[in-house]
Amino acid sequence: MLSEHEVLRPRPVDWRPGDPGDWAGWAFGELDWRKRPPFQRGAWRRFDRVLAFGRRDAAAIAELAPEAAARVRVSPFGLALPPAADPGQGQAGSLLFVGNFTHQPNHDAAIWLAREIMPAVLARQPQARLRIVGANAPAEILALADAAIEVIADAPDVEPLMQAATVVVAPVRTVAVCG
Repeated sequence: MLSEHEVLRPRPVDWRPGDPGDWAGWAFGELDWRKRPPFQRGAWRRFDRVLAFGRRDAAAIAELAPEAAARVRVSPFGLALPPAADPGQGQAGSLLFVGNFTHQPNHDAAIWLAREIMPAVLARQPQARLRIVGANAPAEILALADAAIEVIADAPDVEPLMQAATVVVAPVRTVAVCG
């Protein structure tokens, strides 16, 4: 089984190579882009199953490699995106971070955001407010709450919180290694 999470469609050449010093990197990037669609189609043909992470990628695979379409399945873990936020609903200066805190990178991100990033934000925007929202918040995360930071553990619905946010942040700087 092949897990496909980024179907790239062919595109025209980007004829803006930038400064002459960047031309070699631009040329190699364009050559690499040209190799990707044939590589994808070849990979999709070789596997018994192709797991796409969304209907859009599954449809792109079916369009680009019709002979592989019958072997494509959509991941049940893919997300259906909510409708676009109404900019008029955002609360000025509000930031939001959402994560499940049993996932160590989210735990680290919340602490880093609250202790190191938020003080710099507040120095420039004293009215800024941060909401840290997530499942399984341990005491260390709950203790981040103060006048500028609200911690909401196990929120029943994050969509209203997302609608209220001016900025949704994901300050993840670590990865979890499985295996």
